[in-house]
Amino acid sequence: MILNRRNFLRKSAAVAGIVILYGCGAYGEDVNKSMPAGAGQRHPNFVIMLADDLGYSDLGCFGSAMIQTPHLDQLAEEGLRLTASYTGSPLCSPSRTALLTGRNPNRAGIYSYIAPDSPVHLRSDEVSIATLLKQAGYETCLVGKWHLNGSLTSTRVTQPNDHGFDYWFSTVINAEPTHYNPKNFVRNGVPTGQLNGYSSHLVVDEATHWLENIRDKGKPFFLYVPFHEPHRLLPAADEMPADIMAMYPDESSIGWPESGSRYYATVSNLDREAGRLLAKLDELHLSENTLVMFLSDNGSWRDGSQVPLRGKKTQVYEGGIRTPGIIRWPGHTRAGSVSDEPICFVDFAPTICQIVGLQMPSDRPIDGVSFLPMLQGKPIVRKAPLFWYFYKPHPECTLRQGDWVMIGYLDAEVPTTDHNLRDCHQDYIKNSSLVDFELYNISKDISQSNNLAAVEPKRFNAMKKQMIQLHEEIISEGHTWSGLPAGSY
Repeated sequence: MILNRRNFLRKSAAVAGIVILYGCGAYGEDVNKSMPAGAGQRHPNFVIMLADDLGYSDLGCFGSAMIQTPHLDQLAEEGLRLTASYTGSPLCSPSRTALLTGRNPNRAGIYSYIAPDSPVHLRSDEVSIATLLKQAGYETCLVGKWHLNGSLTSTRVTQPNDHGFDYWFSTVINAEPTHYNPKNFVRNGVPTGQLNGYSSHLVVDEATHWLENIRDKGKPFFLYVPFHEPHRLLPAADEMPADIMAMYPDESSIGWPESGSRYYATVSNLDREAGRLLAKLDELHLSENTLVMFLSDNGSWRDGSQVPLRGKKTQVYEGGIRTPGIIRWPGHTRAGSVSDEPICFVDFAPTICQIVGLQMPSDRPIDGVSFLPMLQGKPIVRKAPLFWYFYKPHPECTLRQGDWVMIGYLDAEVPTTDHNLRDCHQDYIKNSSLVDFELYNISKDISQSNNLAAVEPKRFNAMKKQMIQLHEEIISEGHTWSGLPAGSY
């Protein structure tokens, strides 16, 4: 008999009693002694579910009074809710780079959205967490949105299998023409043609098929599930699942950017499919030995989805880079717990490596650190503050150190007519300087409405110096691309 997921995981948490973790140096060995065997596995499995453009306040467990998300709310009840979960960037491709590599995406030359057929890609010398886990004997699978190149069939750019994924079923960017009946999925390099159903449903179907029928069940696994939702284009109201659409009958806005009830229904549909994947882990008796993470790649494009944060997608204010985060790891996360410790996408690869006993690459800067101390209720020790850079629009930089956040403006601004990287932008990226700054105490002013630059001069000057140094260091490492459209700005 399969236990109800909520009761099963509460039972696991009760048995654990308290979170017990081990010293950094030997964690990879000690965690194996503390974890149940689980189908002959010593190391835990990892599942990362990534929403696309989901805002900070779009889930019930993060305060939404409009959108019904019972499955993700339940996941939060079973695990740890992260109220200061930061992305790698306020835009998609850079953010995904940070998640997989543990590095600021600008170091890899992923400065912006990667356009169709662009030469920009996650280069072969960047090392992903999938590659590291595969080398350690893990089975690896990607189902969903890749967006780390401009074509999933080109031989001129790296593909998911070049970055450690044994099996992949993906789109290069968004599901087209909408999330309903998409026609642009590619499975292991072969286009599928038009498929019937919603992209989230198709992605979970593929994930469950891989879990049940394809993976080597004698090995631990890493399953990366970057959903397409709720990124636009949204299906029309009559193309949405009828039972979910009936939950939101007032389609008050048909077009962008608000989308009214269609947006709510899209998030609820995503929630349903996330729940279906979690239920499959239960059915296959995998939940107890699986670390599940739910994240979003950046803030929402929709006004109202970031309350009470300032800004939204493409902006380095909190609304563009702080998103919902949930972690469930039975025996290690306490059911219903909450943490306001800042963690970032760059921290996930170092954390997974520490759990498994692997080393991050030592021949390059790694911007993230393991967040395992957070699971013990301890602060994360960082060598450098968290830092974000996105070259358009103003402002372009954010630095967070403790409760303090600095915002930085470059000396020019690139128009935001589209996010495609152009050749002329590279000169701007490499040669622009930070000239104006703002300072906020984020613990007291989460909406970033009270600039304290004038009243905290010592702190302001110290953080300004750090921001300028980090910006110069990261941009100097960033790759320069050839073959980009010329354009102008």
